[in-house]
Amino acid sequence: MKKVILAVAVLMSNISHASENAKSIFDEYTKLGSNFDVKVASLYANDAKIHSYRVYPHGTERQMEITGEHGRCLSNV
Repeated sequence: MKKVILAVAVLMSNISHASENAKSIFDEYTKLGSNFDVKVASLYANDAKIHSYRVYPHGTERQMEITGEHGRCLSNV
């Protein structure tokens, strides 16, 4: 029984740590994005799909999809 309690305690500790880590990454992403900082691209996974959709004043609509790896390359220009 003690092993089960210990295993549950370790599992809960790991979940808590993962949750805090996810929150810190999200907070960093939000801060960089809000400041229009190009470093936000460093948080993208290589296989991330970035969608962009624009409607221009004259009515033309344009959409684009790139990977996280391509997005990082574009932001380093």
